This record gives sequence, C-alpha cells and structure tokens, in this order.
Amino acid sequence: MDPVTSPASVLVPPGQLDLWQRLNDTPEPAAASIADRVAAIAHDDPDRPAVIAARRQLSYAQLHHAARAVAERIAVERDTHQYTAVSICVEPGWEQVVAVTAATIAGVAWHAVDPAAAQSARWQHVKDRNSRLVLTQSWLDERLRWPPEVTRLLLDEEQSPNPTRDHLPAPDPVACWVDDGHGRPVPVSQVGVRSLVAELQTRLGLSHDDRVLAVCPLGSELAATAIFTMLAVGGAVVVPDDIDIRVPATWVDLVRQHDVTVWHSTPTLAAMLVEHLHHRGDDLPDTLRLALLGGEPLPLPVVTELRRLIGDELRVVNLGPGTVGGLWSTLLEIGEPDRRRGHLPVGAPLAGRRVYLLSESLTLCPAWVSGQLHVGGQVVAELPDQPGHPPVTRPDTGERVYRCDYTGRLLPDGVIDLLGDDDSQTDVSGHPLNLRDVEAALTTHPAILTAAVLPDGAGSVAYVKALPGSQLTSVEILAHLRRKMSPFLLPERVELVGALPLTRDGRTDRHVLASRSGSVRADRAAAVDAPFRATAPADLIARACRLAARILGVADVDPDMNLVDLGANSVQLVRLATQAEQELGIQVDVDELLRFPSVGVLVSVSLAAADDAGGPAGTDVPGDPLAHAPESGSDGILILGPVARVEFTSRRPGIRRDLAEAATVALPGGAPPEWLAGRRTTRRFGPAQVSLDALGRLLSAVARLDIASDPDGPGSGAGGNPRYGYPSAGTLYPVQVYLTTGPRGVAGLDPGAFYYHPERHELTVVNPGGEIGDEAHAWVNRPAVRTSSFAVYLVAARDAVEPMYGTRARDYCLIEAGAILQTLMAAAGADLGLCPVGEVDPEVAGTMLRLSDHHELLHTILGGSPDPDHHAAARDREAGMLRRLDGAFRTAPVPDGGA
Repeated sequence: MDPVTSPASVLVPPGQLDLWQRLNDTPEPAAASIADRVAAIAHDDPDRPAVIAARRQLSYAQLHHAARAVAERIAVERDTHQYTAVSICVEPGWEQVVAVTAATIAGVAWHAVDPAAAQSARWQHVKDRNSRLVLTQSWLDERLRWPPEVTRLLLDEEQSPNPTRDHLPAPDPVACWVDDGHGRPVPVSQVGVRSLVAELQTRLGLSHDDRVLAVCPLGSELAATAIFTMLAVGGAVVVPDDIDIRVPATWVDLVRQHDVTVWHSTPTLAAMLVEHLHHRGDDLPDTLRLALLGGEPLPLPVVTELRRLIGDELRVVNLGPGTVGGLWSTLLEIGEPDRRRGHLPVGAPLAGRRVYLLSESLTLCPAWVSGQLHVGGQVVAELPDQPGHPPVTRPDTGERVYRCDYTGRLLPDGVIDLLGDDDSQTDVSGHPLNLRDVEAALTTHPAILTAAVLPDGAGSVAYVKALPGSQLTSVEILAHLRRKMSPFLLPERVELVGALPLTRDGRTDRHVLASRSGSVRADRAAAVDAPFRATAPADLIARACRLAARILGVADVDPDMNLVDLGANSVQLVRLATQAEQELGIQVDVDELLRFPSVGVLVSVSLAAADDAGGPAGTDVPGDPLAHAPESGSDGILILGPVARVEFTSRRPGIRRDLAEAATVALPGGAPPEWLAGRRTTRRFGPAQVSLDALGRLLSAVARLDIASDPDGPGSGAGGNPRYGYPSAGTLYPVQVYLTTGPRGVAGLDPGAFYYHPERHELTVVNPGGEIGDEAHAWVNRPAVRTSSFAVYLVAARDAVEPMYGTRARDYCLIEAGAILQTLMAAAGADLGLCPVGEVDPEVAGTMLRLSDHHELLHTILGGSPDPDHHAAARDREAGMLRRLDGAFRTAPVPDGGA
C-alpha cells in the first residue's frame, strides 16, 4: 500500500510518521550464538569464572564441559522421542546455568518448571510444551514424581561428553519459553536472544569483568537475561542459595564478596534492596555500576534512592515489557529523571524489534495518543504461530505483529511511555480509571517508595510502601492525590504496608493483594451502615438533583455524577451549597463538596451533620443560618462555610468603606465601551475547530505595531524602541507568548508547541507534536481543557528585565501579563472563546515549551470555538443568581464603617 495514502498517513502528521520510522530503524541482530560464544571463551580463557554459587564454582572450561555432555544427552533423547522442548526443574544453584547452557548448545527450546508447584501443574506444564526430558537435581528427583514417559537427567551427577559426536542439530527458532508476568508462557526466538545480548554489550559496555547477581528464579525473562548476557560477554553469574534468594542482607553480602557489578531485577526487588541499604548504614556495596530494571512500571523513587545510596555514577536502565519474540522490547537509560513522573518511560526499541502503538483499527497512533503495544521485526519473523499468541497483520503495511497486553503513547522525543496493561483498567463510579495512573500519582509523593492500586468493590484501594524513615499517614496521601486527580477516582482507602507480597519472579503479587482486599472489604461490609441511598429520603435526593440541574443549566443530574464533568466550577459549587441550605434546609460541608462534587456527597454529608446535631435531615435548622459557618474575617482564617462565603462576597470587600463621608466628584458618561459588552470567559467550548486565520487575528493583537507614519520608523516608538498594543516597563517587553494545540486542534496547524514571534507575526515550532494534557491542570479546569483548541502561555523572560529592575522585575512582568490578557480578551471577538486558568503544572509546561531557568510561567489562557447555547444558559444562570443573592442579602447587616 502506498504509505502516502495509507490510513496511518491520514491520522498521523508526516513529521510523526518520520518519527515512527526513525524509532523503528533498529540495528541488525548479531550473528554469533550464545553457544558459540561460550565455546570460544572456554577455549581462549578456560579458567575465567563463569558461575559462582555456594555449592560449586565453575570456570568457563568446566561449564562448557558439563553443558556439552548434557547437550549430547538432550540430542540423543530428542532423536529417540521427537520432543520439541526440554524442561528444567531446579532450585537456585550452579545447575540452572549448566542446564540453560546445555539446552542452548543442543539448540532446543527450554522452559522452567517450578519445583514448588503442585504435581498436576508440573505435569501439565511438561505436556503443554511437548517435553519428554527433565533436567533436574538429585534431591528433587527423590522428592518429585513425573509422568512415566518422561526421562530425568540429574545435573549434579557427573556427565561426560561423547567424543564420537562431532556436531549437534541446527537450533530451533525458539530459544526458550518464559513467563510473561501474567502466568502465561511466551516464546523467545534465537534472534531475540542474540540481538538483546549484542545491544546490551554495545550500549552498556558489558564485558568479561562484569558479574551479575541472579536474584530471580529460572523461568522469568529476568533470569534468562542475566544468564545469557553474562555468558555471551565472558562475565560471571553469581547465584544465591534457594533459602537466600529473597534475603536482601544476603544480596548485599554477595555483591561485596564477589564484586558484583550488575544488578538485574524487577523494580519491586530493587525497592527491597533500597530499604535494606537504608538500614545497613555505611556498609554499602561500591562495585555496582549498572542496574537493569524491568517487568513492572519503574517508580521514580526507586531510581533516585538507588543512586543516593550507591552513588550518582550508577547507570540505571529501564527495560520495556517482555513480549513474544524477544526477552525485552525497549530500553531507556535513565539520565536525570523527570520528577513529575511517578513511572518512567521505557524508551525505544531494541535491535531486531519494531514497536508500534496501534488503534483498534491497527493504524499508528500520533504522539500523545494512547494505543495498544504491538511488536514486530526479526525477533518474531521466524516464530511459528503460537497458541494464545496469534499474530495480526497491519492493514497499511502488511507487517506481521504481535499484540501485547500493554497500552502506551509515543512522546515527541521518540520515547515510548507505557500507561498500563489490560489488568489495570477498571471503572470507578461510572468513570474509567487506569489504576497505573493512580500508582504513578502516588509515587510522586516525596515520602513514598512504591505503591500498588487494585479494584475494591465499586472503587479502589491503594497499598503504599513508604520510604524508610518517612512519617506518612493515609490522610496526607489522599490530600496529595486530590491535587493530582479527580476526587471521584480517589481510592476508597489507603493502607500503609511494611512489604508488598511477591510473585515467584519478584513482581508485586496483585492476586494476593486482591484477595486481601476482598477479605477486608467483607469484614468492613459487615460492620458499616448501609450507604446513604438507603437512609436519605428519596424526595430530598430528587430535590437536590433538580437544584443542581438548575444551577448548572443542564437537563438532569444523577446523584453520583461528578458535577465537574457537567461543567461546574468552584463558584457554582459554592452556590449549590448555599441554595441547598436555603431551599432544602440542610447543612452542607462546602469543603467536602469541593473535594467530591456530587449531589450524593451534598446529601450524605448533610445527613451526617444532622445526625451529629441530633436532628433529621431535610428539616429547617432553627436560628441564624450563619451560626453553623466558621467565623470569617481578615485574620488569616479561611472561610469554608458556604453561606459565610457568599455573605462575605456580597459585602464586596474590595470596595473601601472608610471613605463614605469624604467629598466626591461625579463623572459624566458611565456606559461601558462596545468591546466590553461582548467580553466574556468561555468555560465550555463548542465542537467547531478554530481556524488558523482566527488564531492569527487573535495573536496579531500582541504583535509589534507597524505604523508607517511613525517618524522613527515602522513599529518604533521613542528612541527606536518597538511599540506594542499594551504597555511594558522600560519598553522591554519581557513577557513572551507561547502556544500549544489542544485536543480539538487548529485547522491548518500541525499539533505541537510553539513560540510566537511578535516582530515576525509567526509561530516557531519548539516541540513538534507536543501537547500539555489535562492532567497538568487543576481538576476543576480539566473539562475546559479537554474541549479546547489551543492554549496560550504568558512567560516571563527574567533575564530580559532583571538587569534593569532587579527585585521589582517580576511585579512588572505580572503587570504586563495582565495587559496582554486584557488585550487578547478584547481581540477574541465572536469567533473565539477564551478562558484564563490557573494552577498549570509549571514543570510540565516548562518541559513542553523548552523553557530555561530564566523563564517563569505567569498565566495560561485556553481557547476554542465558543458554544453559543452555553453562553446563553450561563447568562441566564448569572442573572438568576444575582437576583437570588440580591434578595437574600438585601437585609444583611452592614459591617461597621460600611455604607
């Protein structure tokens, strides 16, 4: 298919198609096999250590001798019984390295069988892989039973090579089978093994001087990677005893004793290492130079703490998810991590792999758009179709790719960022929720090391592991999350745990946590009262819903609906609380309503307040309606009571009341200018896409003026300085204008982040394809962000003003930003709607706009096509609100000194 007319080219801008092509332009896989490398090292450097274990140490000559003998036995049995794989059932020790090397030399696929598994599971595992030979240890052979047709070969008994056998059969395309982390076996190709080892050697400098500590049992991609990489480069594999494989103290002792240089594990095991190193004190390993982490999302605190404890020179690498074909799919060496991220990206494809994020129609996803991870390339080209892992064919290219369980997105710098997997998607209160998003938000807390979030009934529960020595409470954690996400998606509870349960290969065991969550939920269900729906009067709920619908200008409101999703802002929520107290006769905790904006919370909180007061809900509360609100004043106390907030606003506190008796001068006129009559803030944009012409007209309001009649030259003021349509201290104009496209985009403008050049009236691309998502905004503004076409950012270039004004420079920049905002609001006209917003994450904006340390984000303005129906409804609501407030507070007492 012609790539120019393919579906992908229609959906993805040309620049991003080039980005995908560069991303997947990976090196050719290496040609030398692991077996050949081991044989060469055994010949050239026979005494070099290969395996270091408590019961036995093997040089490369000894390893090759033992593995060659076992490989010949494998070939004989295979010739006799025509099996397709060999099973390895061992406890941690030197035998596991001999078994893997033997299967590799024999060219037959191997798979691990857990000796602790039930007999039925072991037998089924052998049957599924069509294996008739089990490589095991003598003490396990005495203890475990196998099907009668299965032959066992005891690795700890001496085996001698057959000198009459000169060669072994050609290797199978499949090198081994590993667990994908979800309990499913996936095949790994010979090409995948060779290419992975070659790239790790080239990019990370692995050599014969390296040693790796094998902390994961055989059967996972981590154990296979540790063995293959060290054998290929001539390094050594250090293997703990079975009883020590989960003991951090033993890990550190082995690292120090045997000069281990490479750590390879899951992030969860790395977090256990961090905790132990924190308590160990000064007795820390100083030989570790490289940490390879994979198999789970990598939390930022694990990386920062490893470097803090071991040394800043420690290289940390995040390996992308293990997939069909290759042990790993992507790699990213972590430099200075982005501290706003809870989970770090996984990088770019490894050699021999092509990685795609595809939509449901199997077309490429643009940057920042989430899609399903698919893997293709040479690592899967030779694999036969596998049961449970059928390939799919991309309609635009015809390439054969395998679907993975993971969703992700492409970042504009050519890095893959994983967002979650199939098991992390759930639904909370009718809202879709990716549980990995909650985990990522949790691990941005400075006192949290790692976390796991699981579904819990209609909500979720978070299990949090704090950094060693940190003091942390669930209340603090929830307060942190409220600043990161919608309150409707917060966990129902947070549990601080001393340790997270582990799977056999060192991942967080979510099944154990889920069963724990279920038992806790059952205990709680027996102890708590029925939800508010069972006790709240139906008519009260119905009246509250009608009230909310009236205030928000919508047809209907469900009790559990997030009112922010209907366009509610904080002012409207306070107004709802006020009207609920006046019309429904209930007490409302406005702070709780702002955190959890729904009618259900409005009513349930009022019931709790009524119960505390000893009176039923829905009845009039005698006395002063302000009696239940906190005292308000100017002494630093935050006003939270809803009636008190509206009453405080109605006083118009910004007007001076102490000059009531002073002389006055009446001014003529009083009618507002025409442009002011049409000025408004748009919080809900229409579906129409903004045109580039409309955007150009808007930004021309802040362009340099070009006045031909100016005696000093076009666009100049006194002294030859440029002139603009707004003032600036010292005519410096240090406030710069930037722009990013929004979800609805601008017709004729590719997605991205831009700098507006005021003298040329043009947009300069600073980040192609870049977009600041709604997660960087305060939750109350996110509905407007999701419907916007663009966003304008006013940024102070401090180095352009501080040399002249010093500490007063920021004040002058704020004044100038206010003038720019007013100019843009006046220039918007009827074609554009603008909405000034606050609380945009400055680090997110700084990264996207490529700002320096001399820049400071001052203000943000969302833009889009106005929604006429919404404006009409908003005007009606405002008029009604003013009438109601005027009636409610016409007789309110005036403060002392007021007029």
